[in-house]
Amino acid sequence: MEIVKQIIQKDLWEALTLEGLPSVDDLLSQPTQLELADFTSNIAFKVARELKKSPQEVALRLASALKEKYKNSEQLPYEVEAVAGYINFKVVDEARLAWISELLEGGAAAKIEKITEPKKILLEFISANPTGPLTLANGRAGFFGDALANLWEVFGHKVHREYYVNDAGNQIKILGQSAKAFLGLIKAEEGHYKGEYIGDLAKKFKEQANLEDEEFGQVLAGYLLEQEIKPVINKTMGVKINSWISEFKDIRTSGKLEIVLDKLKKSGQTFEEGGALWLKTTNFGDDKDRVLIKADGEMTYFLIDIAYHLYKLDRGFNKLVTVLGADHFGYTVRLGASLEGLGYPKTILEIIILQLIRLQQDGQEVKMSKRSGNFVLMTEALQSVPVDLLRFYLLSFSPTSQVEINLDLLGQNNQDNPVYLVQYAHARIASILEKIEGLAVEKNSGKFSNEGLILFRQAYYFFEVIKQASLTNQPHLIANAVLAIAASFHKFYEHERVLDSGVVVATRLSLVKATKEVINFGLTILGITAPEKMIK
Repeated sequence: MEIVKQIIQKDLWEALTLEGLPSVDDLLSQPTQLELADFTSNIAFKVARELKKSPQEVALRLASALKEKYKNSEQLPYEVEAVAGYINFKVVDEARLAWISELLEGGAAAKIEKITEPKKILLEFISANPTGPLTLANGRAGFFGDALANLWEVFGHKVHREYYVNDAGNQIKILGQSAKAFLGLIKAEEGHYKGEYIGDLAKKFKEQANLEDEEFGQVLAGYLLEQEIKPVINKTMGVKINSWISEFKDIRTSGKLEIVLDKLKKSGQTFEEGGALWLKTTNFGDDKDRVLIKADGEMTYFLIDIAYHLYKLDRGFNKLVTVLGADHFGYTVRLGASLEGLGYPKTILEIIILQLIRLQQDGQEVKMSKRSGNFVLMTEALQSVPVDLLRFYLLSFSPTSQVEINLDLLGQNNQDNPVYLVQYAHARIASILEKIEGLAVEKNSGKFSNEGLILFRQAYYFFEVIKQASLTNQPHLIANAVLAIAASFHKFYEHERVLDSGVVVATRLSLVKATKEVINFGLTILGITAPEKMIK
């Protein structure tokens, strides 16, 4: 395919020159309608206005020039046709089969063009406050970050996955107060955390309720982290975390705050006003300057966040990526401004904002809040839905899209779901290959049908999808592409049989093997199993 693609590009350049037409970039692209061609060119649209011709006139002129070149050839390397201003190209089956052979011989990973200068990336994600069990809302960030790390690693980047534990500060103090209020030691307040887990924690640790509020909250948070959060992330969700960084131990009480404060003052970007110490973040694009130390001497969360990010950089990472919820949108500019003020390039920090999950139940929206006690636990969700299904569903949405989940439908045992369609395609191909094992293959048998051509082209362009997903931080592109490939395979299977009238058809066999390889590769990136057999 690549050799033929290069031939087409060379021929197009020559045709443009011979016809006296201006040269253009990006000669070939993926056809919008894969049933029409292997490659397409929109160059006629780019030069039509300059020539005062319609795109179709220009396309016909170029297509005619390309046909003229091969008019005396016994075998054409491709077919060319002008359609509605586009120039469409169809390659010969031999080129398609050669590409499949390369795929099967080297594996899908070999089709990925590795980064020449890979980065050492620290990816921080989930980082849910340890003030309650892990919720379904946290789950989206977990699956997203895990898939994103897998995706970057495919291209050769070194990715370190980190969870920042906010085990200090006001929310931890409120956690301690909430448990004390349950025990009747203090008066319950509106802002306290609610839910059955608070009562369970209070009873379990009532002997330590004489501690100060924040210290008691840290005891409870430590238990929640070790017994509720880590096991769900690592085992139940299957998400890999390399390090768990404690705000209290690694940042607040480690001396890092004093070090970063000294660096900020020496940078010349701080000033005092109203008894508080400020950082001139407006010098680097922020809409207002930010307080580092309040007038009463208390350090702000902003200063703590800067110290944490410098700690990331001190460990040798040259790219920082943080996945945050939509309620943290304002952090993007201020954190970037603080690092830029310390001399780091603007591009060193990237913050990905994930939109929220909206839950529906009994026709009404369910407002999720740990403090109000309204939330759905990840463990509860995964008792009703297989982890592969929930992961695939959440990963099929763009980071900028809200996800809507109907709790009434969540627990239904319905096999008519996207991940089943994909996994069944993989398992069905495995079954086909098992049935024909040992049978003779009729060489050079069969041509690509219309359904087969679409399936092949989706597999071919799948690697461009992976590249775009990596460049734009959008794993959902892979999920949707794999789903489309699986759907095309099932349609192909309705019309074609690898074992046809006792004969193993070579072209079809190659195509289904390629399909299995591509689906497996996509599911692996997403962190989803690719079963050889479906379990009923």
